[in-house]
Amino acid sequence: VVEYRIKGRHNAYPFESVKDAKSAMRWIRENAEKYNVDSNKIIATGDSAGGHLCLAITLVENWNENTDNLKISAIPNVIIVNAGVYDLTTRENRWITEQYENKEIAKEISPNHLLKKSPIKMLLIHGEKDRNCPYEIAVSFHKEMKKLGNDIQFHTVKNADHWIWFGKHSAEVSKITSEFIRSLNF
Repeated sequence: VVEYRIKGRHNAYPFESVKDAKSAMRWIRENAEKYNVDSNKIIATGDSAGGHLCLAITLVENWNENTDNLKISAIPNVIIVNAGVYDLTTRENRWITEQYENKEIAKEISPNHLLKKSPIKMLLIHGEKDRNCPYEIAVSFHKEMKKLGNDIQFHTVKNADHWIWFGKHSAEVSKITSEFIRSLNF
């Protein structure tokens, strides 16, 4: 489990969280042999903000720590995103840019502004009644990424709110995830 800096605990912003996630992926790749990890079978998964970080390490090209070895890829082979954050440019997310003069900077780490072709396999799972991270934004991200030819799957959890990874919908999310991982032949 990767820890990352957050506003409440570290007075950090999502830009630093992206750097932390990318550093963690590089550390895993750099230490793969030592810990008997197949660096061709790395799956990154996350819920909500953690899901955003999975998307970010896949799509964001800048926002790296100065101490990172940029010759080591920060991109996993597969991502699994539960109730992810796809848009950091909404009114609710204005706090993200409070320290920056350029308010457009959030687009640099906002998945819906980073649409591109990627070799990474992606599984997105989202509750259809999610009000924290609107379902429609997740659907739109999937649709646009699919148009670009990405290997991306989307699963709707019917009548579910944001917290799909625990509680009454966790078994369904776990089943979708397990079936997806089995299909990878890892």
